[in-house]
Amino acid sequence: MFKTIEGLPEYVLGVEARGKITDKDYKDLLIPRADRLFSKYPAIRMLYVAGKSFKGYDARAVWDDTVFGLNH
Repeated sequence: MFKTIEGLPEYVLGVEARGKITDKDYKDLLIPRADRLFSKYPAIRMLYVAGKSFKGYDARAVWDDTVFGLNH
């Protein structure tokens, strides 16, 4: 799952990856938040932290990450 990192500048999307990252994590949190920021700013920054409990990605999350990266 993703946990939002608070206290960052408004144009920075900060997330901490915990446990196994799934397709649902991308579609429910990361992509909508990134899209909201892109609607306000021409460019954004992203802080991505692999937490101590991070276990990796499932196959659909890998695909989501690839598509997200290509789109943005």
